[in-house]
Amino acid sequence: MDRLIKAEFFKLSKLAGYKILLLGTVGIGLAEGLITIIYGVSQGARISGAGYFALKLYLVWPLFAALMAGVYTAVFLCSDFGNRTYGATLLCGLSRRKVFLSKMIVFYAGLLPIFYLHMVVVCVLVTMGYGFGSLTAGDVAEFLKMFFYSVIGYLAVGGYYALLAVWLKNPVATVGVGFGIVYVQLVWVSNLRGMDVPPLKLSFMYQLNQFLDWETFQDKSYFVVMTLTFLLTFVAALFFYVKSDLK
Repeated sequence: MDRLIKAEFFKLSKLAGYKILLLGTVGIGLAEGLITIIYGVSQGARISGAGYFALKLYLVWPLFAALMAGVYTAVFLCSDFGNRTYGATLLCGLSRRKVFLSKMIVFYAGLLPIFYLHMVVVCVLVTMGYGFGSLTAGDVAEFLKMFFYSVIGYLAVGGYYALLAVWLKNPVATVGVGFGIVYVQLVWVSNLRGMDVPPLKLSFMYQLNQFLDWETFQDKSYFVVMTLTFLLTFVAALFFYVKSDLK
């Protein structure tokens, strides 16, 4: 199992597509940070301690997460189906469960930096322009709580795309179908905003959007929905992987 994980990490480190994604997140972060500073200067705004505010603001960005997770899944998971890597690994006498688990450990380890790298870049730039701000113990506790919930949310998004990848086994279909379903969810969230629609609250995109309004954020329902989404998609992906015909 350890060797499998090391092999997957090595494979990830050599993927040109993954390096491009990381550079892309840095570029997006630079653009956001510069736009924020330029806009603030043009409006005569000098907000002391805006760095910490930016850190919280960009902790969760639902549309960015959905798009980048889909592309990353296509690059990392779907590529192995196209290259016949899964089937070749199984010929070495390794169980499907071990191969899948090692792949998913590295999948999630590579996914989270994509989400958080742009946040760090924005925070650094805004801090250079306006300062980071002094934090109290309550501020630190609040941020750690927000960070914890953001990780759970991103794991759920990753699980959703991993399930599609194992089921469809095609990078274009995974990104297309995955983002299409996400878009439908976002349209529902936008059109039904403010209305009490219980089924909609089971949507992971609905919960991610609720995260943006921290003052009205319902942490219990968020935790339950995101944890169940992550676990169910993970188990379903494992089932499809074990039962599918891998060549």
